Amino acid sequence: MTQPKAATPIDPAEQDLIDRIAQGFMVESEEDMTPGYRKALLTQLTVQGDTELLSAPAYYLASRDAPTLNSRIAVTAIIHDELGHANIAYRIMEDLGVDKQWLLYGRAPHEFKHPYGFDQPLENWAEMVVANGFFDRAGITLLSDVHQHTSYGPLKRALVKVDREEVLHLRHGESWMKRLAKAGVLLDASGLQPSARGWRVRCDATQRRVIDGPFAETDELIAGYTIIQTRTREEAIEWSRRFPNPTIDGSACEIEVRQLFELEDFGDSRAAGRLRGIGALTSR
Repeated sequence: MTQPKAATPIDPAEQDLIDRIAQGFMVESEEDMTPGYRKALLTQLTVQGDTELLSAPAYYLASRDAPTLNSRIAVTAIIHDELGHANIAYRIMEDLGVDKQWLLYGRAPHEFKHPYGFDQPLENWAEMVVANGFFDRAGITLLSDVHQHTSYGPLKRALVKVDREEVLHLRHGESWMKRLAKAGVLLDASGLQPSARGWRVRCDATQRRVIDGPFAETDELIAGYTIIQTRTREEAIEWSRRFPNPTIDGSACEIEVRQLFELEDFGDSRAAGRLRGIGALTSR
């Protein structure tokens, strides 16, 4: 039978600081810290700063496809705030002896500490505002907890400004999500991963053959899709005119719009009957 390991005793200086903080003591300088406190604070500040920093590039790329100039200005202001929030964390770390230039330029990508998702590209305006709403909700949850419970005075005071700005960011994302929902036309939208991660099914009369990507010989590939639902063709055309440019650099491109088949388009064929039967089963 494995014997339980004895708990590692806490250093008396660490325990003394824990007890003082529990009684309301605020740490104001490095002289007030123990090595354990300083290490934990630097870890928390690294996560905070890296998370704020990594959200900016994705927001910037998506902001270039904003539907109006005012929308792009609003997101640009959010990006400015996020970079400022990152600088607050890095500046506090700099005051504690960490080289800010190294933080920004000296680390390998895998050494940045941030939640998964914040470094993912946003393909269109809808993804931008949904990410804005979700990410800033997560940011408020994280930073509000830090603001409420941190015992480091300089950070607590700095987070007053950060907390107010994050609330405004959240409101921006949520308001756009409501606009998309109220419009009632957006059913789905997403980017597609490179063809190297996909496959094709080649069909003949009796066989199906799976061909793995990539498909380098193809001149044109579908990079993403958007599904909308409208009452008329004219309404669909008007909405398609509002689609953001899907290219990253804003270069000339084409957006092809095609109508989806519905079961009614096939009449009373045998295939349509089977699909109706599948739909009835899956809806139970």
